Amino acid sequence: MADLKEDCISQFGSVPSHWPPSKAKDYEFSLERLMVLKIAPIINIAPLMATYKGKEIIGRPTRNLVSMCLLMVYQLFNGLTDKATREALERNLFLQTALGMEPHSDETIIAVRSLWGFRDRFVKYDLFAPVFGEVLDDFIARYNPNCTIVRGDGTHANSNMKKMGRIELCFSVIRGFLRRFSRSGSYLWKRVPEGLQQRYGILKKSVNVFSMAEKKDRKLFMEAMVDDLSFLVHYFVGNWSITGMDEWQKVERVFNDQCALVKDEWVKIWGVKTPKARLLPGSEVLATAPRNPSDGEATYSRHKGAGYTWHILENVPPPTIGGEARGIALILSCGIKPANEHESGFFPEALEDLISLNVEPKYYVADASFGSSENDALAEENKIKLISPVNGNTPRGGASDIPPPKMSLTRFGFDDNLAIHTCPRGRKAMTTVQDTENGQKFRAEFKRGVCSACPKNGDCLVKIVKSSAVLTYTKEEMRLAIRRKEQYEALFIELYCLRSGVEASVQKLEKMLCPTGRVRYRGLAKMKFVLEIGVIAENLRRIILYESRVARAMAKATKARK
Repeated sequence: MADLKEDCISQFGSVPSHWPPSKAKDYEFSLERLMVLKIAPIINIAPLMATYKGKEIIGRPTRNLVSMCLLMVYQLFNGLTDKATREALERNLFLQTALGMEPHSDETIIAVRSLWGFRDRFVKYDLFAPVFGEVLDDFIARYNPNCTIVRGDGTHANSNMKKMGRIELCFSVIRGFLRRFSRSGSYLWKRVPEGLQQRYGILKKSVNVFSMAEKKDRKLFMEAMVDDLSFLVHYFVGNWSITGMDEWQKVERVFNDQCALVKDEWVKIWGVKTPKARLLPGSEVLATAPRNPSDGEATYSRHKGAGYTWHILENVPPPTIGGEARGIALILSCGIKPANEHESGFFPEALEDLISLNVEPKYYVADASFGSSENDALAEENKIKLISPVNGNTPRGGASDIPPPKMSLTRFGFDDNLAIHTCPRGRKAMTTVQDTENGQKFRAEFKRGVCSACPKNGDCLVKIVKSSAVLTYTKEEMRLAIRRKEQYEALFIELYCLRSGVEASVQKLEKMLCPTGRVRYRGLAKMKFVLEIGVIAENLRRIILYESRVARAMAKATKARK
C-alpha cells in the first residue's frame, strides 16, 4: 500500500514539457505545487482505505484518495464552497497538474456530493488524526519554530441554522417526526390520531399556522403543542422501533428541555390518559437546549448567541530585524466547544497538545478568560508561566503608567501556605488560624492597641473588633491578589502585549471557515474536522510566505556580496 502511494505521488507535480519557461516558473512557486510537495508525502491514507470495506482499491483509486485529501486542504485554504471547489478543479490548470490529472479529462470532474460524502467519511470514522496527524509534527521538525512564548485566543462561530422561536421549534420537531413515521410503513401509524395528523399537515399540505399566530393566540397554541409533545413522548415509550428514530429522539429532547411534568396530574389527550405537562419559563430553559432541530449541538450563549466557540494556540516568533523575519509562527493546537462552555476549558486541552508535540514553552499568554486558579495551578505543574490578567483589572500602557492598589493582601507578609504572619508595617500577627474543614479560609489576629494607633488603619484591610484586630481571607483571594500584583510588573506587561498578534490569526481562520459570518457546517464533529483542516491550510500559507521571505533575503545577500 505504501508503494502504491509513493507511485501515485511520483506522478504529482510533473511539469509538461510544452509549457513556456514563464508559465513553468509561476507553477514552481504556486500554492498547488507546494501543497503537494509538503503535505502529500506525509499523509497516511491506509486508515482511509480501510473504511472502504468490500471494495478492491488499487492503482489510480489510491492516488484519487490522496488527491481528495489535498483537495480538502485547497478548499479551506481559499475558503471555497463545494461547488466552487468543483469549478476550480475543472478550470485551474495548476491544480490539475499538481494532482497529476490530465487537463480537460474526466479525471477533473467531481460531483459536489462526492466532496460532501468524503468529508462525512472523515467525520464518521474520526480519520483526521490517523491521516493528517503527522503533518504538524513534520512542520515543527522541519522549521523548528521558537516556542518559548505561545499565545492563544478564541472566538464565537455563529451557527448557520434558522433562528426559531419556541412555537416554531416545537412545531418543526413534531411535524418532522410525524412525516418520518408516516413513511416508515409501520402498522403503528394507524394508531396515531387523525386529528393530530391534520393539525400538523400530514394528511394534506398546509402552512405553519402556529408560527403565524397572533400574539394573543400564541399562548393557547403553545399549550396545545405541549400536550402533543407529552402525548407523543409517553404514547410510544418502550417501543424500540419508534424510539430509535432520530426524529422521535428530537421530540423527546425538546420535551425534556422545554417542558416539565406536573406532579400527580393526568389529562386526556387525543383520548389517551397522559401525564400533564407545563411549559417552562424562558429563564429556566438551559443553554444546552437546541434552538433548531437541524443542529442540536449548537448551544446558546446569552451574550454571543447560538453556535460554537473555537480556540487556537500559536507560537510567538522572535521580532524582525531590519525587516527580515527571524522565525515562523505556526498554529500548534486548536479546539472547539459548544457556545455555553467557558473558554478556560481549552487550556488543559492545549497543554496536552503541546506535550504530544514535545513542545515546552516557558510562557503561555492568554486573555482574562483563561486566568482561573485551576489553570494557573495546572500551568505551574507543567513549569509554564500563565500570563493572564485578572478580570476587571487589565493592565494598559507602560508599567510606570499603572498605579498599584493602595492596599492589598500582597502587602502583608505570608509564607508558602499563604498564611499571613506580618502586616505591611512589619508587625507580627498574634495568631493565624486555618480552617480545619477544607483549609481554604484563614483568620489572622493582631494586637488591638497597635492597630488602633497605626496611621494607616484607615486604608488597612485589618478590621478592629472588640478584643483584637482581625483579617479574614481565603486562599482564592490571596491568589488573586498575587496575580494582580504581577500585572504591574514590566515583564508581565511586555509579554501580555504580544497576545494581540493572535487576534489576526483568529480573524484569518474566521474568514476561512465563516466567510459569511456563519459556519458552513453543522454538528460539533464536522466543525472540529473542518477547523483542523483549516489549521493545516493556514500553516501551509505561513510556510509559503516564510520560505519566500527567506529566498528573497538570500538573493539580496548574494547580490550584496557581488
